[in-house]
Amino acid sequence: MGCSVNHAQLSQVERVMGVIISKGWLGELAMRISAAGMKLVADEFKTETDPYGKPWAPLKRERTRNRRARLRAVAAGRKAKGQKILQDTGRMKNSVGAAPRGFTARLTIPTWYAAVHQNGATFTTHPSFREQVTRSMAGRAARTSHTTVIPQRMMLPNGDLPDRWQRVFQKESNLLLAQKMEIR
Repeated sequence: MGCSVNHAQLSQVERVMGVIISKGWLGELAMRISAAGMKLVADEFKTETDPYGKPWAPLKRERTRNRRARLRAVAAGRKAKGQKILQDTGRMKNSVGAAPRGFTARLTIPTWYAAVHQNGATFTTHPSFREQVTRSMAGRAARTSHTTVIPQRMMLPNGDLPDRWQRVFQKESNLLLAQKMEIR
């Protein structure tokens, strides 16, 4: 299998790319792609799925305050809201931001716990020495360590872009070029 290149067409592509770069359109494209990425992440929070379409792991248990609010709503005859994954306070969902720099589109989730949910984690907690001594002196067995597992609930793609993200970014690129080149 072979490939042939028409040098006249290649030089035309180089001229068009030169115009795009010289006019600063790549910066605008980075901003548009960043905005589209923020919309994609918002959709993931709404559908509770990762960028590749896999549903997030369900919650193991309901927080006490959410359970109490749900029980109060039911007692008052109102419809109880369903428990949303990673949206208890909405802080992480609302902190998703875009930081386009030059020709690069970048999405950020600046909360400290976003990386824990993005990658998943296992934490082992150990009881304090005072707690061990107090329990031992009371004749009860000292508490052993406790392991907490936080499942991975990916919000941003790792590695290759998912097909859906590629389609959206391609659409934004085509739209910008069509607008700038005045193609109908």
